[in-house]
Amino acid sequence: MSLRITVDPAHAGEHGAVSPATEGPWRSFARALAKERLVIAGASIVGVVVLLALLAPVFVAITGHGPTDQFRDQAVDGFGIPVGPNSSFWFGADGSGRDVFIRAVTGAQVSLAVGIPATTLALLVGTTLGLIAGYFGGRADAVISLLIDVTLSFPFLVTALCLVILNRGENGQPIVPPVTVVVVVIALFSWTFFARIVRGQVIELRRRPFVEAAEAVGASRARIIRREIIPNVLPIAIVYWGVQLPLNIVGEATLSFLGVGVVPPTPSWGNMIADAQASALFQSQPWMLLGPGLFLIVTVLGFNLLSSGLQNALDPARSR
Repeated sequence: MSLRITVDPAHAGEHGAVSPATEGPWRSFARALAKERLVIAGASIVGVVVLLALLAPVFVAITGHGPTDQFRDQAVDGFGIPVGPNSSFWFGADGSGRDVFIRAVTGAQVSLAVGIPATTLALLVGTTLGLIAGYFGGRADAVISLLIDVTLSFPFLVTALCLVILNRGENGQPIVPPVTVVVVVIALFSWTFFARIVRGQVIELRRRPFVEAAEAVGASRARIIRREIIPNVLPIAIVYWGVQLPLNIVGEATLSFLGVGVVPPTPSWGNMIADAQASALFQSQPWMLLGPGLFLIVTVLGFNLLSSGLQNALDPARSR
């Protein structure tokens, strides 16, 4: 009569020995998050920006100003100088008589509507390919690593310009909505970030005792990936989603500033800053530049604080 000992890989100890049930990666991560002040500060700032973006239709209803409505008689004087902040125009107006505050909060919707889907798409693609490269190795790893190197060899701005030009139809109008093109371009250059991180993490996890224990008891590759690898990799990938998101928001603003992103008159922080610079009216009405500029700075600051807090929670040694 033989005795078979079944090892639950999730409960294998540091050196491969069987140990009592331990706290899972998600629960320990959540516990660390609750202690991080940077997470609270960053989440508060991001929450305010998101709330303002969601309340944009309410502000439109209160002021009676749409993001593309022009009020030249009310907001521009006889010399063509836009008014500054007042009770009707909270951030003043631009050279066309449009409400800068309304356009800035509407631009927040655009920036989040581009940045979040682009970063999420990059997360999904990069995590999947990084998982395949790290776990299976060999030819799969070589092909995916080559694909990463090829992708990184393309310059971001030149590629974006080419894709925007290719997106124009015979009548000069875009074939695909410009926002969709911007999302795809940003995701195309962001997935490599996640793929490299996940690949390295998976290679390290494959050497861990609980994965070796799962392999020893005959668990299938699919089960090991689903039950052991993904739960340990996903928190790390989500943390770096927060790291990449502000970079992608700045990327969208950069493309719009150069005229290859969101097309006017749809407001984006980038094209609002470009309009202010082109007209030089911001010297008389600085809120033309300060409005979108402050929104962009505060949003990036909030996400940077949040991502730094997430990294500290994931690796407490960083905050010492």
